[in-house]
Amino acid sequence: MLKENRSKYGVALLGAGAIAYVVVRLCTLMTGVTFYFDEWDFVQRRPVSIESLLRAHNGHLSALPVAVYQFFFQIFGLDSYRPYQIMILLVHLILCLVVYLACRSRGQIIAISAALTIALLGAGWQNIFWPFQIGMIGSAAAGLYALHLFAQGSKKHWQITICLTVSLMCSGGGIAVVAGVIGVTLLNRRWKLLYQVLAVVAVYLLWYLKYGEPQATSTNISKIPKYVYDSAVFAATGLGTTSTIFGGLLLGVLLTLLLSNFKKNMADPIIVGASLIAVAGWVLTALARAQYNDPGATRYVYIGATYLIVIFARTLPNHSKVWSSSLSLTAAILFVLSSSSTLNAGANFMRDTSRAVLSEISVMEMLRNKVEPSFRPDTSRAPQIVAGEYFAAIDAHDSPGKSERWIAQQDNWVREVADQKIFEILKFGENLTTKINDSECVAASPMTDIGRMAPAGSSISMKTTKPILIKFSRFADNTTENTAIQTKAVGVIRLELPKDRIQTPWVIKIGEPSDAMLCSAEK
Repeated sequence: MLKENRSKYGVALLGAGAIAYVVVRLCTLMTGVTFYFDEWDFVQRRPVSIESLLRAHNGHLSALPVAVYQFFFQIFGLDSYRPYQIMILLVHLILCLVVYLACRSRGQIIAISAALTIALLGAGWQNIFWPFQIGMIGSAAAGLYALHLFAQGSKKHWQITICLTVSLMCSGGGIAVVAGVIGVTLLNRRWKLLYQVLAVVAVYLLWYLKYGEPQATSTNISKIPKYVYDSAVFAATGLGTTSTIFGGLLLGVLLTLLLSNFKKNMADPIIVGASLIAVAGWVLTALARAQYNDPGATRYVYIGATYLIVIFARTLPNHSKVWSSSLSLTAAILFVLSSSSTLNAGANFMRDTSRAVLSEISVMEMLRNKVEPSFRPDTSRAPQIVAGEYFAAIDAHDSPGKSERWIAQQDNWVREVADQKIFEILKFGENLTTKINDSECVAASPMTDIGRMAPAGSSISMKTTKPILIKFSRFADNTTENTAIQTKAVGVIRLELPKDRIQTPWVIKIGEPSDAMLCSAEK
C-alpha cells in the first residue's frame, strides 16, 4: 500500500511539475506580441450581430471564436494583448488535458508524456502563440473529447452531440471530426447516437446553404494522395525533429504497432476515430488548399501531431509494462528538447512581426489627420488592416498603438520600418522641393553627409549645381533607399517638410558626392 501511495504521489508530482513548466515557458515566450493576420479581420469587420457570428471566415463557420473575440473586445479592448494570450494558453492546455484523458487508460505516465509532447510542440508554434487559432484547436479538443466519451461507453449521447456542435462552430476542422465520429458510430452500431449526429449535420448544412463559401476545387482531387501522405509525414516529423526521414520512420513504427495487434486496435474507438479524423482533415485540406503546397504549415502540423500522439499512446501496452511508461516519458523529454529551438524561433517570428506592425500602426495613428481611409500600412505582415476601418475600431475599443518613446527604444530595423511608413504617409517626393530665386541665397555653407536636425514644418534652402539625393531618417540610425528623394531642379531649391504631430525631428543628409550648400534653415 505504501509503495502504491508513493507511486501515486510521484505521478501527481510529475504532472504538476510538467504543467508548471509549460505555463512558465509559454508565458515567457509570449511577450511583446500583438494582433496578427486574421485577427485584424475580427478587429475591424466583426461587429456584435448575429450575421457577424454566422458569416463564414475563409469558408469556415467560426461562430464561437468570433463570439469570444467580440466579448473580449467589449471587456478588454485592444490596448492589451495579454488577455487574448491567456485565452489561447487556456485553450491549448485544455487540448492537452483532453489528450491526457484520451490516453489515460494506457497509464498516467504515458498520458502525461503524450500531453507534454503537444504542450511544447515546437513545430506547432503558430497554434500555441496565435489566439486566433482557438478555432482550430477548439475543433480538435471537442472532437477528441467526443471520442473519449464514446470510448467510455457514455449513454448520454447529448454530451457527444454537444461536442460535435462545438467542434463545427469553431472551425472547418469540425467537418473532419463529424466524419470520424460517424465512422466509429457506424462501426459500433450505435444508432441512437447516429440520429443525433445526423441532426447536427442537417443544421450545419442549413448554415452552409445560407452562409457557406465553397473552398474545394476539382483540380485538387488528383493531388489528394500526395498531400495526405506529406501531411502525415510532416505531422510525425513535427513531434520532435525537422527531419522528414525521422517522420517517415515514426509513421512506420506506428503502422507496425497498429498491425501487431490489429484486431484489438480496430476495436478501440479512439484509435479508429482519431485516424479517421486525421485522414478526413488532410483530405479536406487538400481539396481546398493543395494548390498552395503547404502540408507542413505549422497550424496543420499541430493538429495532425495531436491525433498521431494519441494513436501512438493508445497502441502501447498499458502501465503494467514498465518499459512502455519509461519509453514514453523518455521520448517525450527528447521531443520537447529537440522542439525547443523551433518553439523559440516561432515566438521570435511572432514578436518581430508584431513589433514591425506596431511601429506602423503607431505612426499611422500619430499622422491620423494625413492618412487616407483606404491606406494599408502593411500589405505583407498585416494585409487585413485598412486605415479607415482600423481607426473606427480603436475609437470603439482603445488602441494597441505605441508611443514615440517605444519606437525609439526598438531595434534599428523596427525604427527603419517606422520611418518608411512616415515617408509613405506624408508622400515624400519631388514635390517637397521647389526652385526659388537665387537672390535668396547670399551666404552658404557646405552640406555634408553629417545629419542636420530639422523638425517637422521646417523649411531648408540649398544651393546646388546638379540634382542631389536627399536622405531622411527620423527614428532610425541611418537612412534607407526607401526614405530618400532625388531632386531634378538645380540652383537654389527649398525643401519644405510637412507639419505633423510627431515630436521627433528629421535628420537630413545629402548623398555623396554633392556640391550642395546650405543657405538657410528655419521653422
